[in-house]
Amino acid sequence: MSEAPFPFHKNRYFPKKRLRAADFEREQAFFDRKLNFLSHWLFGRGKAFGLGVRCIDSDSLLVEPGFAVDALGRWLVVDEPAVCHVRTLDGFSQLSGETAVLRIAYREEEFDPMMLDTGEERCSAARERFVFSLAEWQAEVPCEADAALFFDRLLFEDQELRVTQRLPRVLSAGRQTDILLIFEISAAAPMDAGLTYAPHISGFAGSSDGAPVHMQQQFQIAPGETVVHVPLFPISAGQAALFSLDNNGFRLEKRGVPCALWENVRLEVPVVRGEPAQALAEQITGLSPQELWVPDADGIPLAGVRFIKSGEQCLLEEIFPIGGDARIPLPYLQEHLRGCLACFPETEIHPQPLPPVPPSPPAPVPPAPEPRRPACSATGVAQLNLGLHARKGDVLRTGEIAHGLGPGTVFLDFGLEDVQPGPGYSERRTSLFFGDASLFEDAGNVCCDCAARVFPEKGTFELAVRLCGEPQRSMLRLRWFAWRTEEEAPPAPSGKVGRLVRLNPDVVTIRPGETIGFSAVFEGGESVPCKFSVIDRNGGSITRDGIYTAPDQTGLYQVQAQVCGAPEQSAHAFVLVKEAVNGGI
Repeated sequence: MSEAPFPFHKNRYFPKKRLRAADFEREQAFFDRKLNFLSHWLFGRGKAFGLGVRCIDSDSLLVEPGFAVDALGRWLVVDEPAVCHVRTLDGFSQLSGETAVLRIAYREEEFDPMMLDTGEERCSAARERFVFSLAEWQAEVPCEADAALFFDRLLFEDQELRVTQRLPRVLSAGRQTDILLIFEISAAAPMDAGLTYAPHISGFAGSSDGAPVHMQQQFQIAPGETVVHVPLFPISAGQAALFSLDNNGFRLEKRGVPCALWENVRLEVPVVRGEPAQALAEQITGLSPQELWVPDADGIPLAGVRFIKSGEQCLLEEIFPIGGDARIPLPYLQEHLRGCLACFPETEIHPQPLPPVPPSPPAPVPPAPEPRRPACSATGVAQLNLGLHARKGDVLRTGEIAHGLGPGTVFLDFGLEDVQPGPGYSERRTSLFFGDASLFEDAGNVCCDCAARVFPEKGTFELAVRLCGEPQRSMLRLRWFAWRTEEEAPPAPSGKVGRLVRLNPDVVTIRPGETIGFSAVFEGGESVPCKFSVIDRNGGSITRDGIYTAPDQTGLYQVQAQVCGAPEQSAHAFVLVKEAVNGGI
């Protein structure tokens, strides 16, 4: 357990005071501890934004950039994606089961070493950083504020499921009170469960007509944390209520398998006649700062991690959300969110119906069929640098260019784009030359033979020109046009639409400036178009059909694909850009 930041100590200054290293340390600690104290009570403890966890392969995971505040009020800023090899994380060798929790904790990295007069080398600065670790999947210890407000009892726990009962420490004699049943799953897939919950609470019933508390339900528990509310209604409440729960009142079935109650629960809960909020506030305000400030030195939980173990082999199977995955509130962001929600009034507006439109008379002659026209098209400019040594007869080629219309057959044409004064004009104008430009007197000696090659499977093409004269310029501009007709356009899905599950490839290593194509993989039905984008700023570019071009700067970047018309369905891939490619991450 770490030391609390209070009481605060600060320096006193006076003339001719000799400052020592301890004085400067005290000065720095005074401001650090006050900031930590304010952050602790303003934000709480946990993730604020970002810090998502994704599985890369059977031995590695990735933590996205983000911000969190630990139990001591210290800030944890992950400024770039972090790739973690699970076998090298602290705590991996101590894991006894196949389920763990990934945590992030505050650490300081020393730098800027200097040599002292004594010959000792010391670092003169420290960088605030973080460290990741693995711990056993177990119930989080509630903070003292929650312990003062709730009775928390563990009803059931195994390697997959944990069920906790949360009961307020004060019940109301004049209004409904809810018991909270918290289900936590250590898996990324939902779980089918059945629950019978019938505790006995003296003076309280399960409905306003006096029926006993009894809930019987079959439901599917989502990954992470699910909360079920069980209402209590006062009928003849006294000054205290006796709460009891045993195996007769608790039956849990997990995938059809019965699960027994962990232990019987017996509680005596006070009942108040007035407002319960006031009584609960007194529960907290009666505690001292030392009682409320109980920091946890283990760090902040980010996600659950499940392994597959077989002998000495251990593979990373999946990442799943955990109960402590809720975000802490940031007042600044909350204010902006409330301002945005003001655009959505609670009152539903029903527009007045428009007057009916009289039917138009039928056309006497059916319209002629429309001619075949392009379903989609694209254009762009490619530049060819001639340099100082290009001569008549030289053949110049562009690199491979993505036209943006996706894989399949496309039609392509291109011409020479020339910008110069045209005949009868004093200002500069743009001309496009297709075919033999020597037929025009003002062609500017840009005559050349042109050819194009299309790669249907990759959705790319390349252009080539042969100079027909001595060049009088250092660069040629090639304006290209690509189009696909309705017959060649990909057909719309006629059957069941599949579910987007991943990108292919999902993890790849390439060199700066290199190009690679991504494709969306669907399961359970036909594929549909997706919109591709690069998440990271300055992380390269990608066409709408998945042709990605890496940036010049090395680093780890993320590509996202979203189903057109259903952006909630998305998949991600990771691109490691580095100079030397050694076959992967």
